[in-house]
Amino acid sequence: MQIFQCRACGSRLYFGNRLCLGCGRQTAYLAEGVAMVAVDIGNDGAPLPLADVDRSRRWRHCLHRANDDACFWLVDEADGTPLCRSCRLSVLIPDLSDPINHARWKRVEAAKQWLIHSLLELRLPFERETSGVPPLEFHLLSAQPGHRVITGHQESLITIDVAEADDEIRLRRRASLGEPYRTLLGHLRHEVGHYYWQVLASRPGFFDGFRSLFGDEGVDYSQSLDRHYQQGAVSDWQGRYISAYASSHPWEDWAESWAHFMHVVDAVDTARAHRLRLDDVLEPAGLYGPWPPDGETLLDLWQPVSLLINDLNRAVGMPDAYPFVVSPTVRDKIAFVSAQARALASPG
Repeated sequence: MQIFQCRACGSRLYFGNRLCLGCGRQTAYLAEGVAMVAVDIGNDGAPLPLADVDRSRRWRHCLHRANDDACFWLVDEADGTPLCRSCRLSVLIPDLSDPINHARWKRVEAAKQWLIHSLLELRLPFERETSGVPPLEFHLLSAQPGHRVITGHQESLITIDVAEADDEIRLRRRASLGEPYRTLLGHLRHEVGHYYWQVLASRPGFFDGFRSLFGDEGVDYSQSLDRHYQQGAVSDWQGRYISAYASSHPWEDWAESWAHFMHVVDAVDTARAHRLRLDDVLEPAGLYGPWPPDGETLLDLWQPVSLLINDLNRAVGMPDAYPFVVSPTVRDKIAFVSAQARALASPG
């Protein structure tokens, strides 16, 4: 969790705050600044962000803030849409007149908002056609009688079953599929990894590095998944893959590695926000240097942070927050993902 600051009173603001607890001002997310900001209200009722932005620009709250309290992002009126840069990516949403759908949809949107914030921080493209791949979009759907919804991706489209927002359902699926880290945000990070694989696939030299680490993606995908679900993961998966599911096919190995890259970036960034010290292990390794660091440095920073958060969880009787082993092979894969993401990022 990053920490932002209210320019009016200096109090801390956190991602998702609707109000500053110090001065009572409304707060909102300003995507252009990749930050939470306090806002004043103009004579016309429009929000005025207290930030370094062009004062001639006019802003409004996202439509889903006023109607559902499901969003806290600002919208530039020049965009010509009532929805923010996160909500407008949801091309289909469930029937919100159903209170169960409504509650689940809000939780999925909250996870997606964090995902999009992370993509903005990493300066990764998702709103325009890139390398011939259409812009990212989402279908957030609810299963109906005779119509099952399967969370997954197809080209630039990510489909999410909003039932995943129900803790009981998600835990049941986690147990049945053998996925110990099945979370909404983790799902989104995994699926967006498939999207960026397509974007990167046309870049010169990408497949040389990809195939040397992940294998031949030409192996039949459907047969590979069927074999995985019927026979389980390969016996030595823990030495070569970040998860059992990653061993099913090179595409899934990539997507799992991408998701963990995003986990690591956000967790280490949280350590930076709190000015974490661990016997001076972190600072010399570059915790407070340019961000994000290269993949090797990032993983050097992650090791002591992951040990700390796991020990903290154990201290209060909770399971490990990061129950994974980053073997040397897995480290190479995540470092490769990090390098590809850095190469894809826009200058900033």
